[in-house]
Amino acid sequence: MSQIILNSAENSALIQTLQQSDSKVIPSIYSTKEVFAPSATTWFNQTPTAGQAPAAGSSVTYDLNKYGIAEQMLFTFGFQATFVTPGTAAAGDRLVAPAGYIYELIDRIDFLSSSRVISTIYAEDLRAQHTNMSMEALGPVVETAIGPQFGTQAAAVGDTSTLDAEYCVPIVFGFMKDINTQPNLSFMEACQVRVTFKRPSYLFLGTSGGRIKNAAGSGQANVLPVTPATQVFSAGAGFTGSLPLLQVRYKQYGEADTAQLLAENYNAEQLNMLTSRCFRENPKSFTLSATALGNGVQQRVSIDLRNVDVVKAYYVFVTRDVTGQVNTEVFNTTEGQRSPQMCFEISSIKLTASGQEICTINRTQNLYSRLTENGHSFNAVAPGVALTGTDGASISALNLQNVYKIQTGLWENDGGGAWSNGWSMREMTNMQIEVTMPTAVGAGATGVESYPLRGRMQTQAAGSETKYTLHVVEDCSTILSTASNTGRTVNSLTN
Repeated sequence: MSQIILNSAENSALIQTLQQSDSKVIPSIYSTKEVFAPSATTWFNQTPTAGQAPAAGSSVTYDLNKYGIAEQMLFTFGFQATFVTPGTAAAGDRLVAPAGYIYELIDRIDFLSSSRVISTIYAEDLRAQHTNMSMEALGPVVETAIGPQFGTQAAAVGDTSTLDAEYCVPIVFGFMKDINTQPNLSFMEACQVRVTFKRPSYLFLGTSGGRIKNAAGSGQANVLPVTPATQVFSAGAGFTGSLPLLQVRYKQYGEADTAQLLAENYNAEQLNMLTSRCFRENPKSFTLSATALGNGVQQRVSIDLRNVDVVKAYYVFVTRDVTGQVNTEVFNTTEGQRSPQMCFEISSIKLTASGQEICTINRTQNLYSRLTENGHSFNAVAPGVALTGTDGASISALNLQNVYKIQTGLWENDGGGAWSNGWSMREMTNMQIEVTMPTAVGAGATGVESYPLRGRMQTQAAGSETKYTLHVVEDCSTILSTASNTGRTVNSLTN
């Protein structure tokens, strides 16, 4: 039976051309595949060396040990909060840390070498990272970092709801994304990780089904946190936090392999590594007014890009401001579909430079923005994709499918990948992104419960306006240089 196929192949010009090719291999010939040198792997839970209780604008700093090469960093944090449900609440209401609470807790994370900032990850960069992951990688992040956390249900109005929350956030700087650019902390100058907090107090009242409400018990107007903005984690205040820990996974090679590593990496004056870092453009605030916008009118917002680095990808999204809203503004929430940290729907984005249009991407085309080497695209946060952890925590309400991506090259695999492209922004003058929002939906829950409209802005009550922010963050290329004689590390070339 097999001979029929083989005889036919002998008469095929194409197959015989491949048969004579120098690229031909017989995969069944045994050969030992590439193996990594054995190493000692250790995990170290580190307490802060500076700072303790999170408060708005405060920070905690971790001095990293010189235990070898840092492979992984996990920021773990827990807190307990108590809240007496108001008389306007209903039985079964409870305290909620909504989906995406971590984006309001953390302002930024810095990696420092001898007190010099080498790389910074803002909360907006974290959100962009989470939309660019494979489903397998996003799963644990949903469960431990960005999913909602619910307190105990109040049996009756006036009862206390207690929320025990625990978060574990992976910290992935650009140089942590590839195995051969991970920092060798035993050779570098003293390094630190610093976490700066934004709004530690950001908890809401929610129904038993998870719908976010305001302190008056309504889910249809002025949905704001029920915890005071000035509240901090402190004993006896009903809002206590455990000491944040940074778990670092280290890799240490044997003596002979370490000697070879140092000889090959640091045989010249300095080691130059192509890696990446994040850049956040200045956010652009804008408002939706009842008088300025009626039904059938689309909001257009433009933002100027000031970065001059080599950019691999742009991420664009719109959020609603947590503070500064008026009492009559309208923000309806829906169980599992709308959250205060949600990304609002965008109809299209347009990127221009020197007055010329480079690209225009609409909502459906954006789902194919993560192009891979095989010509197909993937999207782990597209509508319909399961975004639920094993504990039932869902991030569907964050509407991460509304984060737009302009990818200049190809999506890099989870294990790293080839540098495929980047745009030098230094000579691309007057770069600008224009965002077109869809028409606003009418006030009232009926207009926003529909699945296609769950990310829409809402027509506001007379005399009121709602404040939104347009965010643009960029994944940039950089050359990270480490001096062979001192271990001093700097970003030596960004364009």
